[in-house]
Amino acid sequence: MLNCHRRQFIKFGLGALAGSMLPLKAIASIVDSLDAPCELAFYNIHTSEQLEVCYRAQGIYQPEALAEINHILRDHRSGEIAPIDIELLDLLYAVKCKIRPSEPFEVISGYRSRATNEMLRRHTSGVAKTSFHTKGQAIDIRL
Repeated sequence: MLNCHRRQFIKFGLGALAGSMLPLKAIASIVDSLDAPCELAFYNIHTSEQLEVCYRAQGIYQPEALAEINHILRDHRSGEIAPIDIELLDLLYAVKCKIRPSEPFEVISGYRSRATNEMLRRHTSGVAKTSFHTKGQAIDIRL
């Protein structure tokens, strides 16, 4: 029961945070105008891996950094790695700038293979058949 309430609280909190954010296009234009280094930090709760990386410098996405992000956000069940959408990374960076967390984003779920997504759909509720996780366009995090 406590887990259910915690999930509802987290969903509500992230919904409220998202509602208070600028529209995605406005965020993208702000991030595009930044020449400052865009850094993100992650802690994968399933693999215990940590990453702090500058994924964009002087307006240019850094391929090596993106590969490291793709790796830490991989499907931890299958090991499959896929590209994470840079708009998602820019959104995470905007969230980071807005709330200024003292700890890395704790990754609950990043990329999911179709097989993993289907397995989760069979065994849990609330998993979309065509989840954005399977496209590298969604992430479940906590702070």
